[in-house]
Amino acid sequence: MKNPHLARLAMCFAMLSLASAAGSYYCYARDAALLRVKASQLTAGIADPAERVLALLNWVHNETGTAKNEQGYFLPQLGATPCQVLEAGGDCADKSRLLSAMLRQIGLPATMAMCLHPETGRPTHTIVEAQIGPGRFMVVDPAFDLAFPKPGSDGYYGLIDLRRDPSILTARLDQRADTLAPGDPLRSYNRSGAVYARATTVNWNKNFVTRLVRDSLAGRLGENLYRLPRPPLLEEPQLAVASAGVLAGTVFGFAAMWFGRRDRTKRRGPAHKPASSAIIAQARHSLGVGHPDA
Repeated sequence: MKNPHLARLAMCFAMLSLASAAGSYYCYARDAALLRVKASQLTAGIADPAERVLALLNWVHNETGTAKNEQGYFLPQLGATPCQVLEAGGDCADKSRLLSAMLRQIGLPATMAMCLHPETGRPTHTIVEAQIGPGRFMVVDPAFDLAFPKPGSDGYYGLIDLRRDPSILTARLDQRADTLAPGDPLRSYNRSGAVYARATTVNWNKNFVTRLVRDSLAGRLGENLYRLPRPPLLEEPQLAVASAGVLAGTVFGFAAMWFGRRDRTKRRGPAHKPASSAIIAQARHSLGVGHPDA
């Protein structure tokens, strides 16, 4: 049904949604440029990808605060943006968001991952996995300035390695314990909960939909399912808002078209009847139907 008032209202909402999407994307692009400059400065002169990761890891750990960043972007549930963490610091999830964003800005693929409690399955800690070459990965923990070098080589352990062998974490914690200052946060590491046996980039057990997706992908990806990079909109709040704005703008745009459409149904009135009657009469006459001599 045509309703010009609803059409105009829907169009207003569409324009507001798209404007919000454009504004959020502009903020994302601006912040991405700032992160790229900062990350490039911190890794200037470092050619080896693993060393670049370690340089950013050390800086994020030491130069940003440790309290949960409560600023958020648009909605508190979306969390702080990487630049907000850069300015005010944050907890393990905040620091991991900043580190992974900085790594991506200098061309090193990186994604956040979470440690799940071995009994409850609830997230207990957040870390980062970076790709430092074809088939080469390394896990780093910006909250505790942790990396996991392989003994006797220049390689590092990735997420799948730590999932397969939980003792790698224990050995690394024990190794670092000998050099820790009395108040170092690593001394309070949650060894019973923040373990890597169930570490994953996506909490596939979160609900029915995620479990269904997991089951459909497990046969093709195997263990690599657990290091599948998270979609950028899950790590970048501004991209999440921009995506939601585009979706809402599209829906309201179609609604405006629906309410503003013209009724093209042609109603047949009495004026059509004489023409129809004449055609029928002519046909009857041609066939001799109803003629007195028939």
